[in-house]
Amino acid sequence: MTSSTSRLKKLSLKALKLIAWTIGIIIVLFISLVLVIRSESGQNLIIGEATSFVSKKIDTPFSIDRIFLTFTGNLQLEGLYLEDQQSDTLLYSKSLEASVALLPLINGETISINLVDWNGLTARVKRSEETNNFNFDYIIEAFVSESSNTSQDEPSESTPLTIDVGSVTLTAFDLKYVDEVLGIDSELDLGELI
Repeated sequence: MTSSTSRLKKLSLKALKLIAWTIGIIIVLFISLVLVIRSESGQNLIIGEATSFVSKKIDTPFSIDRIFLTFTGNLQLEGLYLEDQQSDTLLYSKSLEASVALLPLINGETISINLVDWNGLTARVKRSEETNNFNFDYIIEAFVSESSNTSQDEPSESTPLTIDVGSVTLTAFDLKYVDEVLGIDSELDLGELI
């Protein structure tokens, strides 16, 4: 065996070891991240930062009991609560589990929602005749930056977004919509929809 062949084998072996170590480190980091996110202290940190940021931004109570990744990779959100500016419940969600394929979302190809299991949604949407505003408009205004005003001279062209939806289960929905401007007063009390 020549020395160049031996050197090539050693380099190939070192490259394979480096690749194996890199893959191993990535797997360990991913598992560690999932465990931190699923841990109680990780949950408290994520929830505390998210609720503090949103509450300060909109200046009304906003809370989340739990948010975590399930073992199947789904996102689970429990106990989402949001008030309007009159201290009434705007939105309460008991439990929402969703499975969204991340790679197509990152590539911008499509939004692929494989599973939605939503249990216990209460929403109260109102539009006042006096102000002609909805009770959630303050949230939109809080997150719109002044620099985001774009020129209205030329409309931009974009391709339509494709949304692929799999299994959807909706349970215990209590929705109310009151629009004083259009004279609409409607309610939906949904037991279960699969």
